[in-house]
Amino acid sequence: MRKFLENILLSQAKRIIAKHKPLIIAVTGSFGKTATKDAIFAALDDKETARMSIKNYNNEFGVPLTVIGEEAPGSSLMNWLSLLLAGRRALSDENYPKTLILEMAADRPGDLQKLVDVAPPKISIVTAVGPVHLEYFLTEENIAKEKATLVKVLPQDGTAILNGDDEIVDKMRELTKAKVITYGFGENVDIRGADIQRKADGVGFSFKIHYDGKVIPSETNHLLAEYQIYSLLAAFAAATALGKNPLDAAKRLSEFIPPPGRLKVLPGIKNTAIIDDTYNASPVAVRGAITVLKQAYPKARTWAVLGDMMELGGDSQVMHEAIGAHVFKTGINYLATVGERSKDSARAARDAGMSEDKIFRFERSEDAGRFLEDEIIPGDVLLVKGSQGARMEKIVKELMANPLDAPMLLVRQGKGWE
Repeated sequence: MRKFLENILLSQAKRIIAKHKPLIIAVTGSFGKTATKDAIFAALDDKETARMSIKNYNNEFGVPLTVIGEEAPGSSLMNWLSLLLAGRRALSDENYPKTLILEMAADRPGDLQKLVDVAPPKISIVTAVGPVHLEYFLTEENIAKEKATLVKVLPQDGTAILNGDDEIVDKMRELTKAKVITYGFGENVDIRGADIQRKADGVGFSFKIHYDGKVIPSETNHLLAEYQIYSLLAAFAAATALGKNPLDAAKRLSEFIPPPGRLKVLPGIKNTAIIDDTYNASPVAVRGAITVLKQAYPKARTWAVLGDMMELGGDSQVMHEAIGAHVFKTGINYLATVGERSKDSARAARDAGMSEDKIFRFERSEDAGRFLEDEIIPGDVLLVKGSQGARMEKIVKELMANPLDAPMLLVRQGKGWE
């Protein structure tokens, strides 16, 4: 029954787009999708005529929900009927958004084709290709082919915005006759971030955007990692593709706040700081977050609190081991792991030279949260990260200074996740 209703939803969304013909900006990639989607919306000067993906609605169920403008109905049949009626109303909505910014994800081969069949993009952005969902894709080459779907379907008068620092993504320029805009930190990209300086308190950067022979000073007050600036550069590229004023776009991006669970710094109990990166985890993202922890807080006592990385297939053990070795190499003071897979990280950290009394293993995130509540001291900084199934946000909720703010600040809150 649910599959039948979802097919109706897809059909409704396709009809809505065919009738209203909004300009569709599609964002895909192995990581950075949600932040890039949110940053694009932040860069716009006409937000009242635009709509972006709700939360992380990025699959064959979530994208139609965004097209209709509603949230998930849960299991209630009445809510489903109400949703389908909302789809019918959207068909006749004279004030339907002129621009849709849609995050598009793929768990299995062919997922993106289903999404672009419903919502064909005029502007496609590919953020990166990395080892995620290998259980189903098997190789990064297969992941790249899937992500390239968004580039291949572009019309000739469309625009492909590609991460020029990612060699695999950059090669996708060969797959389209549409205009190509590259972004990144390298010398040969069209929109380049340069002269990046971290602010004194560790959070935020000043930097310059080199674009079309011009240099635009810019800054960000809420980002923790240099690589998060990629999302701002992609958003700036999208704004220019839409004909927005570059100076205005850069100014609006300075106040961009990352979405929940993406390297977001939160105050913790006992005057500690928590880097909440609990939305999801892949080997590349975990390594990057560990490095950022030490870069942003070089003098603090640091904790890497890491849950299992999932859907890595046969590479799971070696990838978890590499994370453990990286924790020790980076100079993190303490490691706490959650889950069966992450025991490989703990063992590898010990084998690399980390003292056994600085490594702690837990089966459940709740147990880790209670342990850390007793162990942390003022001034500690904790990175909390893991795949969705590890439910690492429970640790953040246990340790955050204002747990009543959890519904607004953390991922996976509410009745559906309790």
